[in-house]
Amino acid sequence: MEIHSTHGARFELALDRLEHGETVGFSGVGIVIQAGSVEVRVPSSWAPENANVERARHDIRLAEQALSELTTLSERFAALVSGRPTVFVLLHDYGDAGIEFCRKAGDVIEWAKGYPKK
Repeated sequence: MEIHSTHGARFELALDRLEHGETVGFSGVGIVIQAGSVEVRVPSSWAPENANVERARHDIRLAEQALSELTTLSERFAALVSGRPTVFVLLHDYGDAGIEFCRKAGDVIEWAKGYPKK
């Protein structure tokens, strides 16, 4: 479910869904609570073969800003994610499916085998 505002019935429904393990889209990222952590799925602005640490950090920084915005604007959202570790997952979506090629947990960036190419 994609949300564009942090007010109203649609936003509250999105938070209900998030609370029950469904993914909610906001500001270009997907957010899901699973296995006790908050996973923020970030579409890469670069194809995996052209990704590098600098580019990954840029995309993840944008996702961190989206998460921060939601946390600031919604007390309920903040309560849902409070105390949970956050993992940012960098994805390449190619239409019918996608691949995860990078993750950031805390200050550590981990790459899938074979990445980055450069």
